[in-house]
Amino acid sequence: MAGASSRAKAGKRWTCILALVVVVGGCGGSAASSSASAPSSRSAPTSEPASAGSSAAASNSATTSYLAVLNLDQLLAHSAAYEGQRFSGDPTAYVDQLRETLRGVDRVVVLRAVFKRLTAGLQSETEKEHAVLGFVQELSVHDFSSPFMSIPIFDPLILFQIGAMDCQRASRLIVDLYASAGYQGRIVDFYGHAVAEISYDGGWHYADADMFGGGDIVSFADGHIPSVAELSRQYQLLDRLPVYLENVVQATYGSTGKNGAAATWTYPSSAYFSAPYFAGNPGYPVYLTRKAFPATAADPSLDFGWTDPSQLERAPASDIVLSDISSRVSPNAPSIDAVTTTAGTIHISVAPDPAATVSGYRVFVSSTSRGWDYGEFLGSSAAKSDWANPSGWTAAMYGRLFQIPPSDVAKVDSNVPDITVSGLRPGNYFVSVMPRDSYGDTVGRELFPSSNELKVTVS
Repeated sequence: MAGASSRAKAGKRWTCILALVVVVGGCGGSAASSSASAPSSRSAPTSEPASAGSSAAASNSATTSYLAVLNLDQLLAHSAAYEGQRFSGDPTAYVDQLRETLRGVDRVVVLRAVFKRLTAGLQSETEKEHAVLGFVQELSVHDFSSPFMSIPIFDPLILFQIGAMDCQRASRLIVDLYASAGYQGRIVDFYGHAVAEISYDGGWHYADADMFGGGDIVSFADGHIPSVAELSRQYQLLDRLPVYLENVVQATYGSTGKNGAAATWTYPSSAYFSAPYFAGNPGYPVYLTRKAFPATAADPSLDFGWTDPSQLERAPASDIVLSDISSRVSPNAPSIDAVTTTAGTIHISVAPDPAATVSGYRVFVSSTSRGWDYGEFLGSSAAKSDWANPSGWTAAMYGRLFQIPPSDVAKVDSNVPDITVSGLRPGNYFVSVMPRDSYGDTVGRELFPSSNELKVTVS
């Protein structure tokens, strides 16, 4: 867990981030996919993207100065450095200070510029969505232990700086990014979850920046990203994607998930399409559409127009099919109890996950590191001596988190938590253990939260 030294580092990091904004204030201001056959029909929106410049707001000196120093990679690096997310000051005072230093910066102009940067050189609308979605997924940090989660913030520039976002904030940011470029968008509100939908190519296309990361999104066999209604007819595709992998890393720095829960997650289809769940929450799911997007927005309120019911159109999502889906707990990262080696052999014992039904384990053995790890070791003190990455997580590891560990030496499946990998030549090896469950195997899920990476020497 993050200790006093971590909090000290965090204080310095927030100071540095704020310093970047103060400079502006001086002037006033990787992707996995799932495949299946596409449905025969597509829901058609009422309008297509307008010209991005059709309602362009005139820039000003504060906006020009902000854009001159806006570094998207730097924003992402800050958000993905989970140890640095701890904040011990007054969050309201900090947000007020950010608003003051950002005074005069036109949010619409900035959003449009960011959208243009993210999609530069991309030809298809699908490619553009992958780029925007991946950006917001990495930018957003779903951590309910963050004090910023208790403040209703939808101002995009404030969100850029703090990174603290749940499903509502991330979805609205996606819609706002697209709206600034002339696209129609809406929110699909599931009561306990929310996602964005964007209109292009004659249909709606969903985007979930909260449950998933690394650019993960369901794509059908023809390559298009479905609408929520389309996805509801093939909901098992959603369960192929690894859910809340970032939160598993954050938990090792003392972060908490929704409502303070530990990093244990259910398969996502139940949060989207469970008929029993919505029977207990009548009136959902619904579509929420913003009645108008401003042509200019300097110094908006923190809600950025999203919390005023008079500015939102609410419509039943009657085309979304609900199914009898039970809540299934997804296996978490396994804890390593013991690691030993003998001639040509590695022996590993892991602790069974008490919250999930684990059907087995897959062990990846490689000559090279997978390139990422957690903030602390999940296992015994004896096994920790074989931890391959004791320095823990760094922001540069983000993209590797969503990749299958390498297995150029061996890949072994075991039905029991006491695992043996044999037939190895003498040398140094990197080892990861990944749990599996029968439901995940049924729907085709390949990536689950891995153990810490081990580095062992085989004689």
